[in-house]
Amino acid sequence: MKKLTPFLFCLLVVVVGALFAFNFLGITEPALYYSTIEGQKTTSGIPVIEAEDFSNLVLPAYYNCLESGKLNKTRDQGELGACWAFAANTALESRLLPWEQWDFSEDHMLKNNGFYGNDSEGGDFYMAVAYLASWNGPVTEEDDPYNDGETNPSASVVKHVQEVLFLNDGDFEAIKKMVYLYGAVESSIHISIDAEQYIDETYYNRYKHTYCYDQDDEANHEIVIVGWDDRYSADNFNTGATSDGAFICLNSWGSEFGDNGIFYVSYEDACIGKTAEVYSRVEENDNYDHLYQNDEHGWVGRMGFDESSAYFANVFMASGKQELKAVSFYATDRNTSYSVYVCRHFTSENDLLAERVIKAQGEFYYPGYYTVELDRSVPLEDGERFAVIVQIETPGSQHPVAVEMDTGEGRTGEIILRGRESYISPNGRVWENTQKDSGCNICLKAFTKDR
Repeated sequence: MKKLTPFLFCLLVVVVGALFAFNFLGITEPALYYSTIEGQKTTSGIPVIEAEDFSNLVLPAYYNCLESGKLNKTRDQGELGACWAFAANTALESRLLPWEQWDFSEDHMLKNNGFYGNDSEGGDFYMAVAYLASWNGPVTEEDDPYNDGETNPSASVVKHVQEVLFLNDGDFEAIKKMVYLYGAVESSIHISIDAEQYIDETYYNRYKHTYCYDQDDEANHEIVIVGWDDRYSADNFNTGATSDGAFICLNSWGSEFGDNGIFYVSYEDACIGKTAEVYSRVEENDNYDHLYQNDEHGWVGRMGFDESSAYFANVFMASGKQELKAVSFYATDRNTSYSVYVCRHFTSENDLLAERVIKAQGEFYYPGYYTVELDRSVPLEDGERFAVIVQIETPGSQHPVAVEMDTGEGRTGEIILRGRESYISPNGRVWENTQKDSGCNICLKAFTKDR
């Protein structure tokens, strides 16, 4: 039986930034919802997943990634608050299996993510996505071993994560489809411990390896969902379960916990599946030559004009003769539609209206982090200032634009505003500089290839 210490808990860091008002702008914390279904494109041998694969999929009553070659070995986070890094890497590795076998470094993710905190304080999936989307990782375990007291900041990044789906609202059907088609799905539960720092057996059955928490506390521990069993008897749970059915989950507490790390979480658990993340688009590390960004910390807050639509833009300077191939940004809720524009030879915010040329349009079904390829690449000259502009429509949202900001909670590392240029507008005509007026950076990246 594995004994827990307070450091073993990986408390999910929930951003609690207050509502700010900057002129007619509104900024809020990130909504805790997630997901999307889109056709996937990769440059490796990993099969493409198309939208019809979801709509036509009939799910079996039982499925387990372990039996399909979609799961790596059980791992042990020890006394560090590293469950979020283990869950993220396990889901990422599972996406690539069985075609590619990888062992990604949790140590590197813990120590090179750009956020404040130490290995014992825990983290959340927002931090994992920001680390991966900024091409800070993944690196291999061999290049940066776990819990050896040091890190290797110069380790080579071996893959580029270009899309992450965020599933929300306890949509178990969507989670199952993602597990079936992509592999392990990152999620979270609330782990309760007793006075002796052991997992509370009010909720955990160590003989049957089952768990069901039926109280109102928020999630505090990241795990991965690796399968399900719709017929799994409710009688196997100590408390909380009144009907059959459970997710099959993998923990990061070593082989002594559960059945070699595997345990069953009832569908009626208070937290399971309320948030879930899928690393859906993973490409080779040479897919693009350059990444331009202002938001190393990713989605920390949201901004808008109390309306479901907004325009946002970032200005960058080309570091050589290149071709602009794609941009990436967050959809902060379901059914987000977008138009992507490019403005070459940018000189002032007036160009964001007069000189922009549309380069892509589309829609995302779920929230998430997306890369959008331009309909036609844009040639850039060395030293040329260019702007990428996105018009976004997110029904029901008042603050649809994801931003990097300092919440005042001590969560983020240094937010660099100097020398960066981001804009936001309610209509694409009147623009405000977010660094000067709101103290934040827009989450919008650009990807180029040398020419």
